[in-house]
Amino acid sequence: MSGKKKFAKITDLRNIVLLSGAIVLLTGLVALAGWISGNLALAGISDGYIPTSFASAICFILLGSILCLGICNSCQKTTGIVITVIIIIMAFYGFLQFASVFFHANLFIDHLLFPVQGKIDNFPINRMSPYTGLLFFISNTAMLIKLFGKNKILSLSVVGTLGLIIAFAGFLAGLGYIFGTPFLYSGNLIPMAAPTAFCFLFLGCGLIAISGSRTFVLRHFSGNTASARVLRTILPLIVTGIMFDSFLQHFLTNYFHINPALLLALLTIILVILISIVIINVTRIIFRNADKEEEKRILAEKALRESGEKFRAIFENNSSALAIIEPDTTISMVNDAYCQMGGYTRKEVIGMSWTRQIPSGDLERLMEYNRIRLTNPNEAPDKYEFRFYHRNGEIKHGLMSVAMIESHHKIIASFTDITERKQSELQLQKYSEELKESNATKDKFFSIIAHDLKSPFNSIIGFSELLTENYREYSEKEIEDSLNTIKKSSRQAYDLLENLLVWARSQTGKIDFRPETFALSQSISNTLAIARSIAGKKNIQIINNIQEPCLVYADKNMLNTILRNLLANAIKYTPRNGSIIIDCRQRNGNIEFLVKDNGIGIPKQNIGQLFRIDSKYSTPGTEKEQGTGLGLILCREFVEKHGGQIWAESEEGKGSTFRFTLPLH
Repeated sequence: MSGKKKFAKITDLRNIVLLSGAIVLLTGLVALAGWISGNLALAGISDGYIPTSFASAICFILLGSILCLGICNSCQKTTGIVITVIIIIMAFYGFLQFASVFFHANLFIDHLLFPVQGKIDNFPINRMSPYTGLLFFISNTAMLIKLFGKNKILSLSVVGTLGLIIAFAGFLAGLGYIFGTPFLYSGNLIPMAAPTAFCFLFLGCGLIAISGSRTFVLRHFSGNTASARVLRTILPLIVTGIMFDSFLQHFLTNYFHINPALLLALLTIILVILISIVIINVTRIIFRNADKEEEKRILAEKALRESGEKFRAIFENNSSALAIIEPDTTISMVNDAYCQMGGYTRKEVIGMSWTRQIPSGDLERLMEYNRIRLTNPNEAPDKYEFRFYHRNGEIKHGLMSVAMIESHHKIIASFTDITERKQSELQLQKYSEELKESNATKDKFFSIIAHDLKSPFNSIIGFSELLTENYREYSEKEIEDSLNTIKKSSRQAYDLLENLLVWARSQTGKIDFRPETFALSQSISNTLAIARSIAGKKNIQIINNIQEPCLVYADKNMLNTILRNLLANAIKYTPRNGSIIIDCRQRNGNIEFLVKDNGIGIPKQNIGQLFRIDSKYSTPGTEKEQGTGLGLILCREFVEKHGGQIWAESEEGKGSTFRFTLPLH
């Protein structure tokens, strides 16, 4: 609990300021009303004493109003400037009134605005006392320091000290009037009026309250200590008792003509007895409360110590990894489970920033969560997954639960290692993808058998029946066309069946994989010869840019199958008189192959479907050649079998380029 809150239990300094300002304002208004109405008794206490001057009444009205406003603490900028100007004018006017004594001069403005209304014992009425002017100068100076001191402890202490001087001066002057022996009436200077003295007493109290409980004036009065309670109780009691005793003595002496010495003795004895009784009882209550507070403090310290011990026991023995993180991201406390999870010792991890343990890919996300938690805690997630570095450099997966320790602005985080669970999830996802691919493979297989493999046999059977039934009626040209159709369909069925058998063997894992190092040109010469014979029917030129020697480490049969399918694909989608280029080069420790054509190309949105078993992307060739897409899928599987990659680059209408990589050796 702050010092301000402790002091607010007994009294509110703002209420003291407001009450003091209200009393000063009201007294000034009453004095002003007396001058306006001609009833000067309102501006003084009797006809035999000097009344509060007209100028003093106006100043008290202004000062009381400013105190009620809290000396511009809640004022707008324009209002604050106006009040500052008023304070400066009042301070300057008060200083001139005090300085006029030394120069033996009267202010012209006094004669102009406040004409003399007579005299009392050679003292002019409606003239401000030089002592009043000095106190006005000090009061307004204190207010200016409060305004421009920015609540620094030094400036507040100066304000409190000046307020104490003003209150003490007002108290002394007022005490003289209470005893019936006001000061300064026997001198040459205008004395301070009684209402003026009491206004300065309350004005000083208001300035002391404005200075706050941190200054030395009120520091000993604030808080719940026994000494502060005694001071807050006894000091006002003594002051009130002295003033009441003085008032009774003056009243009884003047109106009942009792012997002053006897009366003083009786009143003093009674006052001492009453004050002693009150002090004894108040002190007993205060120290009884102090004992209770001390007992509560001891119990609270014990409960806090036990709570800390319980927290540490729970923290240390918790099976979850726990850490306390400071606002500057450093780790201040961890348990054994945390050290085991990260592989660190306590000595290594204490003082380390938690950000050092998080990979960059997750760090920005976690920092954003922390920012949200500090600015808007309700929107921040309580749990989230993340990756972290083990001390050995391995990246692991964790689950973090976070809570704020509001009183210390710290974070307590609970961590759970979910690496095995994440690996299981990834493995399950892999199995799911493999199952999906397996189902797609099965669907593809049945689709080929049901449709693609059946179509060429339908053509063969159909044209064979026609020839058998009509061979005597057909011309040689019709017979030749039918035989060419049967041949073409047979070749299509054979190629498809060959790919299908090879693909089926690869899916069942029965195909042999025997990589070896060999010269590329000799191995693929037969494949190129067959491809050139097929391309020749469309007058397509196949250009071999492979330079010798070009050694490759691969399975010969698989490599020939890859090239045969890529060349067949290029021939199918290249128009007559086109060209196909085959090339290879070394790159990044691999051999990169290239099969490029200037055919019809592939739309960009369809390139991603070329090597996928679950997509059914196949279009007729330039001369209506049919395909199943199985050849490219087979190419991908054989390339990946070698640890390589295959991809396509194409622009619609400008041709396609298929690339794949194989190990150099």
